[in-house]
Amino acid sequence: MQHLYTDDELVALAASASVRWTGPLPTLAIEESDELVRAAIRGARALAVRRATDPGAGGEQIRSLVRQSEAARTAVMFLIDADGASVPPCDVSTFFLLGSDEVLEDRVSAAGVHGFRVLNRPRLHQLLGDVVSEVIASGVSSAATETDGRPRAAGLAISTEIAGVGRTVVATSGSVDVIVDGRRQPSPSDGWTVDAALREISL
Repeated sequence: MQHLYTDDELVALAASASVRWTGPLPTLAIEESDELVRAAIRGARALAVRRATDPGAGGEQIRSLVRQSEAARTAVMFLIDADGASVPPCDVSTFFLLGSDEVLEDRVSAAGVHGFRVLNRPRLHQLLGDVVSEVIASGVSSAATETDGRPRAAGLAISTEIAGVGRTVVATSGSVDVIVDGRRQPSPSDGWTVDAALREISL
């Protein structure tokens, strides 16, 4: 089941759980504390109006997961251009690895609408593998490659950090690469498989 929240509502949920949301908030200037306070007030009002935190509505589960997310390792999946930079305003998926087998996925649009769902680690590996395999086989879908009518996206990146070192899988049409600490890693003699590439970044 997917749960939907706005940026404002998510800030309010995090505040009620006494944590700071560490994922994307595309409609807010997160460096401005006054704006976050105003967002939390708006979000709390919106949550109350649509009774999103009532028992059975799923809000308590999401609040608990948001509380755990502050200290979790994350992986981020996003579209990239030919230079490897992220392509706005496409959706971004952040995966919070909550320990044991549980993963919280937050897929957020440029409009600041978050779709949450809970996965297990094997399902996450399968999901990422399927997406990477599709990009290798067919490239990025045409619907996702245009911004203001201009082709922009050339591939897909899945990025995480382990012990302070950035690790990224980059998939483009016909190829997949692994980049660690900014350096492209030598591929095995028969090339990277999708599974091997994801294992290199501990996913």
